[in-house]
Amino acid sequence: MSPRAAGDVENALADIYVAEKIIPANYWTDGLHIAVAAVNGLDVIVSMNFKHIVRIQTESMANAINTLKGYRAIKIASPMGIVQNEDT
Repeated sequence: MSPRAAGDVENALADIYVAEKIIPANYWTDGLHIAVAAVNGLDVIVSMNFKHIVRIQTESMANAINTLKGYRAIKIASPMGIVQNEDT
């Protein structure tokens, strides 16, 4: 399955993240980022957004909503948590 543009389903999921105080309302697009990944069945979100996305609380709460809505859990990580150092 190839990813598609955000639509009503993704927008509604982002609205839930805001309503549940997972993402602040004025950063709704951060919630949309997570929602698009969830709806498209992605395994991981890699982000440098440490304020709203790359947080343990955001990952656990968004995944709770995702599970309730029938989507699988998504790992949220920074690039440093994903990239392996060739020297190790």
